[in-house]
Amino acid sequence: MRRLVLLASLVAAGATAGCAAQHDVPLEIVGLDVGHPAGFGCRAPTAMGGGPLLSEVVTPRLAPCAMSCATGVCRTQAYVFDFIEVGGVPSCRGASLVDWCGEPGRCRVAQRRCFDVDACVSGSAGNTAMSVAAGLRAASGGVIDDAPPSATVLVRVVGSAQSCADIAATGVMRTDVFGCAYSCPTQLATTDGPLQLDLDALDSECGTLVWGCALFVSGEAPVAN
Repeated sequence: MRRLVLLASLVAAGATAGCAAQHDVPLEIVGLDVGHPAGFGCRAPTAMGGGPLLSEVVTPRLAPCAMSCATGVCRTQAYVFDFIEVGGVPSCRGASLVDWCGEPGRCRVAQRRCFDVDACVSGSAGNTAMSVAAGLRAASGGVIDDAPPSATVLVRVVGSAQSCADIAATGVMRTDVFGCAYSCPTQLATTDGPLQLDLDALDSECGTLVWGCALFVSGEAPVAN
């Protein structure tokens, strides 16, 4: 029986070579190679300050950690990888996915993997993007899941100020989300080469889209009151 392994490949890379019985699917977070990962470089809405979500909205809620930082401060972050079964083959567009999954029972989080990560966080936009890239690499430098679902799924990664233990107990909370990206729906067993994760955004003021991405099958309202 073939073993499906979902790996992190957070820079441009081809599929990882493995033994004949193993099918590796590397992930690529679009934009990481230029320092601004799509879905993780979004600014908050202007009414909330307009700065990067990580520094303006979430950093005060992140727990301190002990790692030495040349710039900024050490804070613990959680990176959540979801396998969302979509009950068909919908469009990749964000609005289309929300409409598709609005049908009760059609979409669900079939499997979830969460990683607590210590990373240096700074208030500047450039250093914030660098800290997110480092956090994503640390979270998923190896295997994400060696037996993801066989059904058609989209893969989503969410960055949160919560701990993985808190997420397991209460779910992902909008007030703690600082980034999100997702793939097109696919069957991982037949995916050939890297699977790209992105956010359907037109500019950097996409904080509301980040919340929608993170919460659209969670039951929590994705838009702030």
